[in-house]
Amino acid sequence: MPTLPADYLRLYESRYHEAYGQGASRLFSTEASRSLREFLESSDVPVSGRALDAGCGEGRNLSLLSTFGWKTLGIDNSPSALKTASKIFEKERKKIQFTVSDFLEMPDIGSEEFTIVAHVQTLHLVLRDVDRKNALAEAHRVLKPGGFLYAETAGWSADSRATERGALKHFGDHGLTRARERVLVATDGGKREIEIPSVPIRVVSENMFVSEIEQSGFTIFKVLSETIHDGLGNSGCIIVWATKES
Repeated sequence: MPTLPADYLRLYESRYHEAYGQGASRLFSTEASRSLREFLESSDVPVSGRALDAGCGEGRNLSLLSTFGWKTLGIDNSPSALKTASKIFEKERKKIQFTVSDFLEMPDIGSEEFTIVAHVQTLHLVLRDVDRKNALAEAHRVLKPGGFLYAETAGWSADSRATERGALKHFGDHGLTRARERVLVATDGGKREIEIPSVPIRVVSENMFVSEIEQSGFTIFKVLSETIHDGLGNSGCIIVWATKES
């Protein structure tokens, strides 16, 4: 069964665990993806149905999907993140389902259950190309015919910047590093800067990402890219809207 490496999963969970241990009420912003909002507002996309947020974290995009009237399920590998999300939505009286799950393979989810699958800033956390392809194949499986994939990932428009060896941030050839990063988080008393483990990411090219989505059986109808200047060099964000043929 495809799955993310155990040491990577421990590192991913430790980011949330350490952040909460340092007083953070949540690790990430409450602001949902602006591009996901544009997707949901598009006349090409249905106005209701079931939506899966694959790698939902603390639920900022789940909240957006719920606001638009979608019945939502959020899955994530971090029990700590999902516990925070559950508390937030309980307070907001929003009925949203969560489960701890790996999106590389989702045996507890039946085929053709969802109208939307959203992968928002998740697929760059999958370090091996074969695993990312498995994740896209699973997204295709759980979507209904005529359903929609929204995929947003870190990437570059130039193929030369995205070789498998050269485009891994905070990642060496032989395994996870012990790199740490400083982040600004919300606390009950305001905001503060804390230090947490840094996770490696796999940065791909636009052409490569588009090709992988097409090879997974999707028909792409929109591709967007944005440049980000992040101190580690110029990187960016690739956004793909795609459909599963009826």
